[in-house]
Amino acid sequence: MMRRREPVVGHVGRVLRVASVTDRRPYTVLYRTSDNSTLENCFYASDAFQARLLAIEFNNYIKDHPNRIVRIFSSPTC
Repeated sequence: MMRRREPVVGHVGRVLRVASVTDRRPYTVLYRTSDNSTLENCFYASDAFQARLLAIEFNNYIKDHPNRIVRIFSSPTC
């Protein structure tokens, strides 16, 4: 018997859709370092905002400097 997934409730009380693995696409997060060089990370996410949140969570430099993100775009592969 399959168990039903419970919906996730966001911080403002609205129900967020639980994204399955097949709903996720690769997103590239482009950011500038303190010496103004450009680096990028790739994350599988359901949208660009989730890719930004993942970048903030997993990249210490972006966590400390979230406004250094230049661009987030859907890429064909990581």
